[in-house]
Amino acid sequence: MLDYNRALEYYQKALLMQRKHLVPTHPARATSYYKMSCVLQLLGELDSATYYARLAFKQLQHTS
Repeated sequence: MLDYNRALEYYQKALLMQRKHLVPTHPARATSYYKMSCVLQLLGELDSATYYARLAFKQLQHTS
């Protein structure tokens, strides 16, 4: 059974660790934002999904 809420919790925890241990422009942060966006979309949280998708895009622009 798919548990999107649990997946979202894990992505949020991963992002907290990334914010603590990685530089702000590290591409792993963009990956986490994107994955959170995907899970939020599956949960029907479209505004939040769009927010995190935009964060991922901005993050990738700064890593290039």
